[in-house]
Amino acid sequence: SELKITIEKVLEEKKNRDRICSLEELNRLKDEFISTISHELRTPLMGISGALELIIEEIKKYPRDSVTEVMRKSLAIIDRQTQRMKKMVKEILDYAKMEAGYFQLEMGQVVLEKIILEAIKDIQGFSETKKIVISSHFDVGDTLMVYGDANALKQTIINLLSNAVKYSPVGGKIDVQLVRKDNQAEISVKDNGIGLEKNQLEKIFEKFYRVDQSLSRSDYGIGLGLSIARKIVELHNGKIWAESPGPGRGTEVKFTIPLAVKLPDQ
Repeated sequence: SELKITIEKVLEEKKNRDRICSLEELNRLKDEFISTISHELRTPLMGISGALELIIEEIKKYPRDSVTEVMRKSLAIIDRQTQRMKKMVKEILDYAKMEAGYFQLEMGQVVLEKIILEAIKDIQGFSETKKIVISSHFDVGDTLMVYGDANALKQTIINLLSNAVKYSPVGGKIDVQLVRKDNQAEISVKDNGIGLEKNQLEKIFEKFYRVDQSLSRSDYGIGLGLSIARKIVELHNGKIWAESPGPGRGTEVKFTIPLAVKLPDQ
């Protein structure tokens, strides 16, 4: 009967709503748990990092032959892995703040050429481990300035570079370009790495998404770098996207930011 069909529809809709509510609650609890754990990890991690810096500085006072090569290499490994953990915890905390709407931008005039060169310098240690050459090209004429958060925008470029290094072959090449498109500044990071399928062009900006699970286990990052980059770009009223001719043919990630016409009133 029609009444029976109507009742069944209502019950099915209720089940679907309950299922959606349960999934949303689970997702909220998961994000809350990850954020809490990250906060708890940060304090001991900072203690380990500080103690390690003191040990490394103290060792420098001793004659080189009084410290074995094994000890030096072991300390270098500990230092690298500690820096990796600090980066991961920072990414999780930054993402948690963005999701909760607590991430604050410190706005001001930003010279894009300057932060791009700084980002390349900061990522150089990572790129050199794979003998990757990073080049930059600025086709802008005059200095390009935007109104934004210099540290956040620099972190965005670092995240794009880190991702490019991660998925590029040993001896690969990465090209960073800055061009002017009308009233927008466009920054692109292009690599000759593993490339992307069409259905991955949007997915790479999802949190915890990894293009290649085997590579991600051995390299830096937990799959939040591009998600954070997207949120930062969107907070600057910009747009970010990826392009790739296909698997094995490299990837180019681009983002645009509106140019600063004048310094806003303070």
